[in-house]
Amino acid sequence: MEHPSSNRREVIGLRHLEDENALMTFGFDAPLKSEQGEAVRKIADKIIGDCHSFGKNRVAFVCSTQKRTLETAKLIQDELLPRDEKLGVSIIPDYRLVDLSQGRLIFPKEYRDGDNLPGLSTAWKIFWEESFTKKNLLYRFGDSVKLADGSLLYPELEGLFERPGESCAEFTCRIYDFLASLENMDFEDTLNLIVGHTATISILYEFLEIAKDLSRKFIPTVPLGELPNISWGYLQKIQKYLPGDISPGQLTTYEISDLIRPEIQEIIRVERDVLKSLITQSRHEK
Repeated sequence: MEHPSSNRREVIGLRHLEDENALMTFGFDAPLKSEQGEAVRKIADKIIGDCHSFGKNRVAFVCSTQKRTLETAKLIQDELLPRDEKLGVSIIPDYRLVDLSQGRLIFPKEYRDGDNLPGLSTAWKIFWEESFTKKNLLYRFGDSVKLADGSLLYPELEGLFERPGESCAEFTCRIYDFLASLENMDFEDTLNLIVGHTATISILYEFLEIAKDLSRKFIPTVPLGELPNISWGYLQKIQKYLPGDISPGQLTTYEISDLIRPEIQEIIRVERDVLKSLITQSRHEK
């Protein structure tokens, strides 16, 4: 007999557990803090409960390839397996879910792990301004930008980065490619968890709303190349779902039927390819 939930098209978004604040030692790929067993047990309780309620016999953790996400999935896997030996549990690393690369920092001599690094906040403000206010999707995180006359557009960033990070175009292209693959997930027997970062989980929120509005014709269409700007505009709309920061270990269930509709998936693939072309053209022009 078919389980009543067999037609559900859901994924669970899980932000990684709390990681070490140790930029000098680990850069932007720190491991988890120890002693998070209670949080792991609560997450495992939720997963086992959902598997029993919805007739799932497998759990898939689709993870960013960074330490904090992979370690989160492994801790939960180790908690699940002894509690339900019949449950199949897999960890699927996926580089497309990696957090925005923030480049390589240059630390002041007096800096110690755990200290505040004001230049990082400045770099984020400039990144948002360039990427979304000025719509410069090719601006790289932390880039001071050397102008034709030799001066710097952002002298306040000079000396803070050994090399800049990713552009919004590069990061978004990866995420779009991942979103365009969601239709290939097994929803019949598997409970799917996306283990990511604040940015990746937030973008999933945004696209659920965009897909819903496209499906209901509240948005008539997506002009070519405009999906990143539309997505940015939806940040205000989703505040009711994001009352504050997404906390470490936070679980949220998403119904993604609209997002995996063929016409929505095709829009995402087209916009991904627009970004790929933009990135390739910019590299040829250098």
